[in-house]
Amino acid sequence: MPKIKNVRKLTENKYLNLYEIEAINKKNDAIKYFIASRKSKDKLALYGNYGADAVTVYGIYGVNRDKIVLVKQYRFAIDDFMYELPAGLINDGETIEIAGKREFKEETGLDFHVAPVSNVFTQPYYTSSGMSDESIAIIYGYADGEISYKGLEDDEDLEIIIADKKEVVRILTEEKVATMCMLMLQKFLMSNKDNVLDFTINDPGISKTLD
Repeated sequence: MPKIKNVRKLTENKYLNLYEIEAINKKNDAIKYFIASRKSKDKLALYGNYGADAVTVYGIYGVNRDKIVLVKQYRFAIDDFMYELPAGLINDGETIEIAGKREFKEETGLDFHVAPVSNVFTQPYYTSSGMSDESIAIIYGYADGEISYKGLEDDEDLEIIIADKKEVVRILTEEKVATMCMLMLQKFLMSNKDNVLDFTINDPGISKTLD
């Protein structure tokens, strides 16, 4: 089994930093590995700190609850716009739900109402463990209110999209889409017409599995 010998922080940025790991691989050879993390050095996941760094919001919208709230946001990594779910970092002292509602309001102007879903769906999971220990949790619920861009920061360039299933199919077929968003949009497409959040804790299939 590989073994970590030393960890060295290489950058000093506010939201994301690069770390160099000195390790021994399974053949007992010395190697170096590099990871990016949003955590401070003493809180890296490799030390057993597994809490969520960020939250993504699965927000259903409309009188008929048949649309989903998306953002089409510019990302420097691809020098282009990408479809995503509203999301953001969790501040110190915030719960996942509080952070999600805050970020949703800031990015869209809409109010978000958390639905009681099984924690099978809301646990933080890793996004790209080959290069980062970042983990993200998802909250699910319903959105209402009026769209507004007033809460955006100066470096946030995005368009708020309210998409029905037909538009979601087009987006998945023709546009650049973040992986987590893609998976959630597939879930949206397969959802029950009368209950787009049909994976609640009260769902018989989920409840039976949890028992």
